[in-house]
Amino acid sequence: MPIDGHFWIEMPDGSIVDYIPEWATNTMKLMEVSDPLYIEAPMRVQARMIKDNVERKLLEYEAVGLKKENIEEVMGLRDGFCHVNVIINQLKNPEGVIKFGSFGWRNKKTGKSYLEFDWKLNDEKAEKRGPHPFQRKMEQIKRSMQD
Repeated sequence: MPIDGHFWIEMPDGSIVDYIPEWATNTMKLMEVSDPLYIEAPMRVQARMIKDNVERKLLEYEAVGLKKENIEEVMGLRDGFCHVNVIINQLKNPEGVIKFGSFGWRNKKTGKSYLEFDWKLNDEKAEKRGPHPFQRKMEQIKRSMQD
């Protein structure tokens, strides 16, 4: 399921740790746009998206025997996998906090923002569909393991 939004690491000093693919760097140069623009989603949305995507991905990896510390070696940082990239980046920067929200750029000439990924689109879909079926299944598995 595609994610309309983006995950990144925010460090205690406010700096951002994120994998920016080559196409995005080229876009920034060609379009004369600002450095990446990060807009945090509300905390309730962040919590849900981190649980539904980052924590779920970690559970999937554990289920097939992939240890957290080996994710970068096996998966690597790559385009379109911000929910995996953020796991790798947090392992390298454990003092950082996972964030979720919108990602894009601001035009240097007009000041207008362009969002490549907009959490609001994801939030509208999520509100309509309810919990992801995989999430419900993982909750069942967790409960059965606790019994």
